[in-house]
Amino acid sequence: MYSESIRKLVMDMHKSYNEISRLLKIGKSTVAKMISPTYQKTNVAVSRPSLIGTLEKKVVVEAVK
Repeated sequence: MYSESIRKLVMDMHKSYNEISRLLKIGKSTVAKMISPTYQKTNVAVSRPSLIGTLEKKVVVEAVK
């Protein structure tokens, strides 16, 4: 998680995601998430839901072990 000051800096920059990413040495996807309206409201990056549940994850982990 990045600090509020970094997020504000990203929001105030009027540059492309590539330029912001290069200048601040953070990923382009991180820049995009910080600029997204959902992140601005919640201050949390939203990821897609998992395709499998917790029980299925446990089974996979046990099978790999």
